[in-house]
Amino acid sequence: MIDGAQFQLQFTGRRVATTARVSSHAADGVSCHDCLWRWEKATSIYAERAPSWPPCEFVSLQGDRHNNQDRAETFSSGSRQLLIVADGMGGHADGALAAQCVMDVAARIFADEAQQPAAQLIQRIGLESHLAIQSVAPDLSERQQPRTTVVCAVVDGPNVLFAHAGDSRAYHLRRGEIVHVTRDHSAVAMMVRRGDIRPQDARHHPMRNQVTRCLGGGGPPPALELTPCPPLQPGDTLLLCSDGFWDPLEPDELGSNIELTELAQRAVARNPGSADNCTALRIRFESV
Repeated sequence: MIDGAQFQLQFTGRRVATTARVSSHAADGVSCHDCLWRWEKATSIYAERAPSWPPCEFVSLQGDRHNNQDRAETFSSGSRQLLIVADGMGGHADGALAAQCVMDVAARIFADEAQQPAAQLIQRIGLESHLAIQSVAPDLSERQQPRTTVVCAVVDGPNVLFAHAGDSRAYHLRRGEIVHVTRDHSAVAMMVRRGDIRPQDARHHPMRNQVTRCLGGGGPPPALELTPCPPLQPGDTLLLCSDGFWDPLEPDELGSNIELTELAQRAVARNPGSADNCTALRIRFESV
C-alpha cells in the first residue's frame, strides 16, 4: 500500500497459482522472503485458465492512520479461488509486515497445494503465516511482536468455507440480506454474546479494539475458526473486509449494491480524524 496517501483500486486481474518461483511482492517496502507468486492480467490467458471466475471488487483506504497496514489478495487455480484479507494490528510493531507475511505465505501454499482439502489448506496457511511472522522479529518481546487478524474464503463451485482469526469479517449475502457472517474474536464480541453489553454499545466500547485471537505474537499458533457456508446461489455475494470497513457501516449498506469504493469512503467519513484503515474484497456470483 502507499504510505502517506489514500489508496484505492478496482481489480483488473488477480494472482494465479503457479509453481514458478518468481520475484517477491513489496508493499510499504516490506515483504516476506518466501513470497512465490505471479500476477496475471485479465487477458486471454486469464480467460483460458478460468472462464468462470467472476470479477472481484477491491478497495483499500488509509483513513487517518500514518500508513496502511491492511493487505488483501485473491488467488485462483482451476475452479478454486482463495480470497484473503489481513489487518495488521497497529498497536504492535509493524503490523503491515505481519499482514504481508500472510499474503506471501498464502501465495506460496496456494501455488503448490491449491487442490488440497479446503480445511487443510486454510489451516496450513494459518500455521505457516504465524511462524513466518514470528521469524521476522525474533528479538522483540512477545508483547512487541507483529500481529495481524486474517479472514479468508475458499470457493469451489457452490461450496464456500470461511476461516478467520480476529475481527476481520467474511459475509455471505443474498438479495441484500446477510446469510452468514463470521464471529468476531474480540473482547466486545464476547461481552455481547454473554449479554454483558448491547450490540449497539460495542461500536463505542473502550475495549472494542482488543482481539482475542490473531496471527503472530509470541504464543503458539492459533487455529483458524472454520465456518462452512450454505451453498452459493446465483446472485449471491461474498464480502471480506477489515473492521475499518464493516464497523462504521450498517447491515443494509453492507448488503447493498452500492459501489465498494463509495462504501469505504462512507466508513472513513464516519470517523473523522480517527478513521482506521479500510479494506474490502467483494465478489458477486451471477452463476455457480
